[in-house]
Amino acid sequence: LPLILRTVCTEVDDAWLPVLQEAAADSDPLARDLALRLLLQAGISDRWRFLEKALADPSAEVRGTAYLALLSQRSDEEEDGFVRETRRRFRSGMRDQETLTGIGELRDATYVPELLKTIDEGDAEEYVVNVCLNLGGNDILSQLIPRFDKLPLLSQRRVLKLAAERGLPVHELAVNLLTSQDDELRSLSGVILLSQGDE
Repeated sequence: LPLILRTVCTEVDDAWLPVLQEAAADSDPLARDLALRLLLQAGISDRWRFLEKALADPSAEVRGTAYLALLSQRSDEEEDGFVRETRRRFRSGMRDQETLTGIGELRDATYVPELLKTIDEGDAEEYVVNVCLNLGGNDILSQLIPRFDKLPLLSQRRVLKLAAERGLPVHELAVNLLTSQDDELRSLSGVILLSQGDE
């Protein structure tokens, strides 16, 4: 069935909708996933009915397709489902970029301690730090400074720049970074120290 769908449904029109709706309940997870993708592509009016079912699908692939659809665009009707699924994914230990992007969109700083724990464990990708920064102000930024060595390089640059702009105490960090192998960190540290009248 997946091969048939890929071959025949290159462009989705109304004539194929009944076939796709039936395929969305097929026993083959590949067929369900492809049918869902094609139904979403078709811009079906009762989108949430299919997404809600797909979020509970046994297949991680199908659930992921449904979640990505909500992450990229969702109606008011779909918002509660998006919030529930984002929280479920996070509670189950998922720390992929899509889940953490969803956490960032929830604007709920109560998730920050778990994100900081991810950084402490040395598993921090740049998007983890970005979500932390998007969830809060100087308080969260202040918690990232002591973890500076565990941050990815691009995040280090961003954290140092933001901390300096917001007047947070980064003098000692800037001094240490004068010997960094990264040109941008060295340059930024020099600017910080000069602006503070460091000799």
